[in-house]
Amino acid sequence: MRYCCVPFCTSIHPGVSFHEIPAEMTLREQWLNMISRKNWQPNSTSNYSAVCTLHSLESDFRGDTKRRVLKHGSVPSAFPSYPSYLRPIPPRPRSDTSIAKRKREPSPVKTASPRAYTRAPDVDFRTGPSVVDSATVDCLDASAP
Repeated sequence: MRYCCVPFCTSIHPGVSFHEIPAEMTLREQWLNMISRKNWQPNSTSNYSAVCTLHSLESDFRGDTKRRVLKHGSVPSAFPSYPSYLRPIPPRPRSDTSIAKRKREPSPVKTASPRAYTRAPDVDFRTGPSVVDSATVDCLDASAP
C-alpha cells in the first residue's frame, strides 16, 4: 500500500491515486518546498515518496486520459490538513495606490542652492563677536547696571 509523504495527510480513501515526486531537479525542488518537510529527501524506492491526488487541483490533471495523470510542470498546492503555520503563504495582491505610485514619473531630485553651502564667518563665542556694530553697543549699554 502506498502512503502520502505530505505531513498530516492520512489519505487512505478508495479512489485516491498517488504521484511520484518528479526527478527533474527544478520541478522536484518546487514539490519539496510545497510539501514543507524539513531535512527530508525522498527515497525513490520507498512507498512514502509519493503525493496523493488530494493535494492537486482539478486543473492540474490532464483531461484526455482515463487515469488521473498530472500535467507536466504542475506542483501540489492544496494542503487542507496542514496547520496554518505550515501552509504556503499566498502572495498579497498589490493595492491600487502602490500600482499608481509605480506608474508615476519619478520626482526630480531637489538640489540645494549654492548659498546653502557657503560657510558662516568664524565667531569665537567665548569672547564675543570680533566686529562690534552699533546694535551690539546699544545692547551692551542697556544691560549695564
